[in-house]
Amino acid sequence: PNLYGISKKSLEDVLFNLSRLQNISAVALRYTIVHGPRQTFKHFYSGALRQFSVMALSGEPIRMHEDGKQTRDFVHIADLIDAHLIVLKDKRADFQIYNIGSGRGDTVLGLAKTVAYVLKIPFRPEIVGLYRIGTARHSVADVSKLKKLGWRPRHTLKDNVRDYIT
Repeated sequence: PNLYGISKKSLEDVLFNLSRLQNISAVALRYTIVHGPRQTFKHFYSGALRQFSVMALSGEPIRMHEDGKQTRDFVHIADLIDAHLIVLKDKRADFQIYNIGSGRGDTVLGLAKTVAYVLKIPFRPEIVGLYRIGTARHSVADVSKLKKLGWRPRHTLKDNVRDYIT
């Protein structure tokens, strides 16, 4: 566990304790990496998709950490919205925690290749071999609990990249 995860879990505990005390339904949602239209190119926190898109659009090679084979769970904003609507409407969701992601483990290299594909440019990766301390090599959400409510992610990684770049 890391401090970020501990703080998130603590806030969920506070949410559920207060909501039960006040007799108000509550649901905690844990997002993975969200992509989609209208996401800003200006803010560095927009992550690898922003970084790869800016490099590619600038004619630079797409540089990435590690070997590019680390996996992440990228979810489209429309799928995230659908998940919100489902937990708002289904009483079975009350006082539960749900992961919202695609449930797929896409590689960072695959994300970079998809950026090049969508932009119709040659894929010129640059593996710099740097590592980020304290970052998990693989991170994929278990969305099975959300699927039991009838939710399914509908968008592919290509959809995410296309909608972001557009």
